Amino acid sequence: MLCTNVERNTDLTSLYFFISCVLSACALKCYDCIGESSENCNKTTECSFSTQCASIRQITYAGSSKVDVTVKTCAGFCDEGSFSTGVGRNFFTTKCCSSDLCNTEISVGNILSLNGKKCFYCDQQNCKKTHHCYKNEDFCFSATVNSEGAQATAKGCISKFFCQKPKTVFEKGFIRELNCCQGDFCNSTSSTSASFLLLVALLISANLLS
Repeated sequence: MLCTNVERNTDLTSLYFFISCVLSACALKCYDCIGESSENCNKTTECSFSTQCASIRQITYAGSSKVDVTVKTCAGFCDEGSFSTGVGRNFFTTKCCSSDLCNTEISVGNILSLNGKKCFYCDQQNCKKTHHCYKNEDFCFSATVNSEGAQATAKGCISKFFCQKPKTVFEKGFIRELNCCQGDFCNSTSSTSASFLLLVALLISANLLS
């Protein structure tokens, strides 16, 4: 009986070391930088077994300003999406790859092309303004937003990705409720309009690159 237990423990130990070696050999080494070009990104990391190397690019237009940030890291998803209101737009795209240090630069192409779909958006007067949707924004949305005690409604166009994962892409607590629908002007439920500052805050609150 003692010999059997010793043999079993030896087998389990061997199996543990075998699995550890396999996982270590399969782990990808990826660039791990925020806002740096490929030439300046020297920091690397090893991805977990369920992730890939990824380059993520997020571009935010808010009023007359534009913020363009690229992140190189490990990611468990590869997707693209955007949402826009009458005051701006938040776009992101992710490119994944499965070889060591493959997550270099990422291009986005023409992200300002319109797709023909139309949704309502809110200005400081009402929520019946017509907004023309961009590229892959195939849904309309209506969101209740909170900021410093104020609560209002924001509307516009949105991609399917944001509708499927609202809690992972917006900062916790800022978006109280997000409703998506398909069809021109389907987000027509009457509501109080949002202020310009709240709409800008909505655009910059997308928590994709943190």
